[in-house]
Amino acid sequence: MPTPDNDIAIANWNAMLSGSQEAFTKLMQEFYAELFRYGYSLHQDDDAVKDCIQNLFLNLWRTKGNLRPITNVKFYLLKSLRRELHKEVLRDSSQAEKQEQFLRVQDDQSYSREDLMISKEEQAQLVSRVTEGILTLSARQQEIIYLRFYMDMKPEEIAEIISLQRQSVYNLLSDALKRLKENIQLPVSGEKPAEKNF
Repeated sequence: MPTPDNDIAIANWNAMLSGSQEAFTKLMQEFYAELFRYGYSLHQDDDAVKDCIQNLFLNLWRTKGNLRPITNVKFYLLKSLRRELHKEVLRDSSQAEKQEQFLRVQDDQSYSREDLMISKEEQAQLVSRVTEGILTLSARQQEIIYLRFYMDMKPEEIAEIISLQRQSVYNLLSDALKRLKENIQLPVSGEKPAEKNF
């Protein structure tokens, strides 16, 4: 179901398709910080991420006449940025090391204390365990956790963004949450979350 923020973004998207520079600027302002955080979680190079975001928006404006109305602007932009970053990494290196770096999430801005806790003072120890737990996950699981809980994407949207089957996303997410729970020893409420609620 569309959210009020998404409704505004869709209105700006449609206005951009009709040639509104003002709407185009609003889209950039609304999504730039979120795109940068996601981009940096995939590729820890500030300048490269900024360049990819710039290229993404330039391409949007350049090809606006060929674009269609969409139902989720954030989803579209995240997927587009991921594609831009992948092209950037392939340009920068023909070796597997850089390919691996593309998916590696490091213990830095992506999983800062501000992102991982509600009450910094009361939860410092828990946050440290969560961060350590996340870093034990595979790169693919880290990306799924980031998209699901920090970018609020649905499993079917994540599947589309990272080119996996939806069931594979559910399985990876379920396994990641199970491992995190074991690693950080979170108190159990007695009820297992249903898979469909991921």
